[in-house]
Amino acid sequence: MDNVQVMKQEQPSGPSHVSAFTRLFDGHFDRVVRFAQRRVDNSSDASDVAAETFRRAWECCLRDNKVPAPGWLFITAHNIIGDLYRSRNRAGQLDARLREDVMVGGVDGPNDRVLETLGSLSREDQELLRLRFWDELATTELSQFLEVSVSAVWVRLHRARKRFAEQYARANQRNS
Repeated sequence: MDNVQVMKQEQPSGPSHVSAFTRLFDGHFDRVVRFAQRRVDNSSDASDVAAETFRRAWECCLRDNKVPAPGWLFITAHNIIGDLYRSRNRAGQLDARLREDVMVGGVDGPNDRVLETLGSLSREDQELLRLRFWDELATTELSQFLEVSVSAVWVRLHRARKRFAEQYARANQRNS
């Protein structure tokens, strides 16, 4: 009996859904990776797509108490690849906006110092400040995005702005 028939017959509950999911993973992970490799430009992204696909399959298994069919894996992988390309497109647009902002400020202008200072912060601080000030997300939106409370967003913003101000002041002292 092939994997497709096994998946349709088993209604997982307890340990049996683990074994059914394991068979799904063993039988189709490499296929999903190859599917993704034909659609993305590097093997690392393809592996990430496959891993995310199976993470979602596991969540589906737990939520619905049944192992998804192999076709579901490819539909999900296709959707994840679409998300990847949309994310890259947004990042490219942000990069273009940043470059444009720097060009408006001129060589070694205030925008260069802002970007340099921003680049010296932790990734978390950079992302938080970009989301708040470039993408103009409200604190409630940031709360949802970061999956933390609104008060935690305020604390993180306060600390990130403080670190930014300290770094910016140091950069201005060096340039003076």
